[in-house]
Amino acid sequence: MWIPSYIALVFAVDTGLRAVLSPRFKPRSLKRVFFMFCGLVLMLTLTMLPVWLRTWKDDQQVCSGELMMLVGGFADVGVAVLIAALLLTACLAAVIWINLAKQARIDIEGRMAASRELCFIATNMVQWVRIKIGRHLDYPQS
Repeated sequence: MWIPSYIALVFAVDTGLRAVLSPRFKPRSLKRVFFMFCGLVLMLTLTMLPVWLRTWKDDQQVCSGELMMLVGGFADVGVAVLIAALLLTACLAAVIWINLAKQARIDIEGRMAASRELCFIATNMVQWVRIKIGRHLDYPQS
């Protein structure tokens, strides 16, 4: 569930950094792709760490029905992380858009890649809001 959101966030951070560093919107290097992958793995590990620690601490076998009880306590934290990720991604999208609008000397390939990233960010933000936050609000609170 978090993987598409984290991928969008990692790509938005990378494109935002490429928007403010000179030369503007230069192509990604293999080293940068490796760091993006490491960032994605780090965020996924930090997301799953509380559940893994809580599961492994118990000596009993846990069936898949009980797994939802383990993550239920972290739902509010997940929504807070999601809102922070949405705000960060929106700020990065604004930085990218402003740099695309005011920089005339960007090569056409860099401009197209950044424009595609903006479309990807916009689509993903709508997906985050509708699927994740909307789903959280649809369930009755008990």
